[in-house]
Amino acid sequence: MRIIICGAGRVGQGIAERLSIDHDVTMIDDDANLLDQVGTRFDVRTTLGHAAHPQTLQDAGAENAEMIIAVTHMDEINMVTCQVAHSLFKITTKIARIRTQAYTKTAYSDLFTRDHIPVDMHISPEAEVSESILQGLSTPGAFLSADMGIMNQNESGVVKLLGVEITDKDSTLHGRRLEDIYALCPDCNAQIVGIGRDKNLFVPKEDHKLELNDRVYWIIPTDKIEHMFDILGISENHSRHVVVVGGGHIGLNVAKQLEAPTKKNGRNKHNVKVRLIEREADKANKAAEFLERAIVLHGDGLDPNLLEEAGVSDSDLVVGLTNDDKTNLLLGALAKKIGAKKVISLVNEADLANIKSNVGIDVLIDPRSITVSKILLKLRQGRLSNLKTLENGAAEVVEGVVKETAPLVGMTLTPEELPEGISAGAIIRDGSPIELSNKVKVHDTVILFAEKEMSRKVDLLFRVKLDYY
Repeated sequence: MRIIICGAGRVGQGIAERLSIDHDVTMIDDDANLLDQVGTRFDVRTTLGHAAHPQTLQDAGAENAEMIIAVTHMDEINMVTCQVAHSLFKITTKIARIRTQAYTKTAYSDLFTRDHIPVDMHISPEAEVSESILQGLSTPGAFLSADMGIMNQNESGVVKLLGVEITDKDSTLHGRRLEDIYALCPDCNAQIVGIGRDKNLFVPKEDHKLELNDRVYWIIPTDKIEHMFDILGISENHSRHVVVVGGGHIGLNVAKQLEAPTKKNGRNKHNVKVRLIEREADKANKAAEFLERAIVLHGDGLDPNLLEEAGVSDSDLVVGLTNDDKTNLLLGALAKKIGAKKVISLVNEADLANIKSNVGIDVLIDPRSITVSKILLKLRQGRLSNLKTLENGAAEVVEGVVKETAPLVGMTLTPEELPEGISAGAIIRDGSPIELSNKVKVHDTVILFAEKEMSRKVDLLFRVKLDYY
């Protein structure tokens, strides 16, 4: 597919890195230095100019493009870019980065339509990252938590994709074969779909033994997680004292969600004590006005005295959300040294992510991966309803509703029937997960894990024959 990406910042470069592997990509930016970096790092063409100008788009090959992804630093430029791409060049699929929530309120849901502003999908990396962090807080024993099998828009998934790292040689998981782990909770219907070991991510066999530092990816029914984690001895202590460092879009959103009360016995209850640290005075003042209960501290998040004042030594969780990867990593190391029980750090650069375990970071949040997952899902719309990329694109977990004439119909999702490099996570029928030994039926929701090289074969499993239409 011919794709134009507008904006060569971190988000744009992350998208280009992933999409340029399989697609013909051209990147537009008005910063020649950024374009030089992109042209050197990735197999993409570059065009210097303003993304919304018709001539710039024409120079980038808009007349032959099938998708445009506008992720410049300004929402308004992204919207106008999509409008020009639609009106002048008839580009089929238009994706825009929209950070300002004023544009995306439910009351204005008609704004992004072909009759108004023709944006087929709007993405907000900040909102997606915030949601990812909050999902992770719901399952503190995991470094990754994502809803799958969402049957209704406002409800959690029937199952969850969880990532659990074996950090202790005394862990119940360490040294056990998969079949022995399943035997510990035969009624849990949990599946280990992938294992990350060193720099590899692969589909395991049932006689595989788990090793120290393995990253274990599960699909587990949501109502069985607590029971399964109890059996495995995985800590599920929820955070009651959280320190957020960084008062940008993401930090503010996370702090706002954390300070919100929960309902218990008909009463509002504030369960989490939140402290937010912001270096810039203007941002700190705005944060203090925006947040209702959280305490905002102005200063350097790497100042040990300020961290002590924020209560990091007694905190359950410290979240590093500044706009600098190295600061977030250093903060995590310092917070752990001071006494924080758990640390989450926002890191964009894949190379920096490799030092996670060396500095004591518990969870890394990669905004590029979250954004790319949404775009890849859009590229494969019609076959898949959900998609999560793992470990910088080394594998993906996909979900789709099985249609008539799809090859999945009538299959049992056993290792013997599935292609090598693909594993089954769940079959959901009538809103509930069922045993994988059942044959797949039309209208079942199926969740599969696929190694990077197998993504096309996964698509083929869900693809229907032409005569279906």
